[in-house]
Amino acid sequence: MRALILPGLDGTGELLAEFVGALEPGILADVVAYPSVTRMDYDELAEFVERSLPDERLLLVAESFSGPVAIKLAAKAPGRFVGLVLCASFAAPPRAPLSLFRRFLRLPLPVPGSGLVGRVAMGRWLTEPWKDRIESVIRKLRPEVARHRLHAIAGIDVSGELRRIRCPILYLQATGDRLVPAGAWARIQACAPDARLAIIDGPHFLLQANPRLAAAAIAEFARGIAH
Repeated sequence: MRALILPGLDGTGELLAEFVGALEPGILADVVAYPSVTRMDYDELAEFVERSLPDERLLLVAESFSGPVAIKLAAKAPGRFVGLVLCASFAAPPRAPLSLFRRFLRLPLPVPGSGLVGRVAMGRWLTEPWKDRIESVIRKLRPEVARHRLHAIAGIDVSGELRRIRCPILYLQATGDRLVPAGAWARIQACAPDARLAIIDGPHFLLQANPRLAAAAIAEFARGIAH
């Protein structure tokens, strides 16, 4: 089975190497990298990914920010995907007050440093090597692109598209997620009642902090939908 992995807010996919390495040999994964200097909304990102889709059917795996991209793709082209995995992601703004800050997010603010991002996104799982890697990725992310992506999150709602998805859905929920609350899963379940839930010990950066358990949950899901 071939899997297509959509990255988190950084858009580089460079923090996913351990997760890809933990996937079973039967799952061949390609990681998408979004344009690093171009501000693109969710519709534009979905079109960007769609243009590069191979002819074969795929397991679509979306981390955090990319959940709405994956939902849009799976709703638009139902025959292209054998299944959808949403990791620490959402179908609507994960925290309601976020929508109140859309104008604020248009201001020329800098990207937060790796220390702050690491503490929020990884918590007690943060190590010095991870801090360095996060810093490396942050340096590649233009502030205006980061703000644009946060602004997109604040205004997104793909609940309607989620209701139209017919392929199996797996949601990976991190026990220590400080960014996406449990209510995000509740909303997804309300729109897709047949979606499955796997709760895994870890922070918001679940695929980075606990790649083996995340990969194992996806492998079990893949085996169940392979026939």
